[in-house]
Amino acid sequence: MNRYPPPTDDCSEPKELVLEKDLDSRIHPAARFVLVLMGGMLVVLLGIAAWLSPSPDGYGTHRQLVVPFLGQGENSQLPPCSFLVMTGKPCPSCGMTTSWANLMEGRLWASAKANVAGMSLGICALVSGPWMLVSGLRGRWWIGLPHERIILFVGLALFALTFGNWVVRLLTWS
Repeated sequence: MNRYPPPTDDCSEPKELVLEKDLDSRIHPAARFVLVLMGGMLVVLLGIAAWLSPSPDGYGTHRQLVVPFLGQGENSQLPPCSFLVMTGKPCPSCGMTTSWANLMEGRLWASAKANVAGMSLGICALVSGPWMLVSGLRGRWWIGLPHERIILFVGLALFALTFGNWVVRLLTWS
């Protein structure tokens, strides 16, 4: 039994030539949804960071964020870091909001000083957020295809940087 239909000599309709390159750049609808969602979230987070005023302490900028269901006035602000309150030492993400707020104002040294891993994550968000959003909206990869090894390397490097930065901060926190 032949699984393939016999060839036709119908020359009345020209066939569209689909290049292999075009097939690689198309994005599945489910992946497009995820790209738009994730890219949009990163762009919104960057916008919020740009709106915040960085704390001069190097941490605590998140306290400016207001969550209406928490209450009225100061009760509606996000609480201080529980890890910092309980131990007197910073958690791995202490200073990340401050780092992003400084990054969005172009103060790289202040961003790195607040949390070097936060600055690195912020730079990744500045690059990947718009790229994911535009790629998802277009349905084709914008600029280029993601490479699995690069994604893996960047992810592992960010993890190592976050953990290493935390260890250094624990040892030097006063």
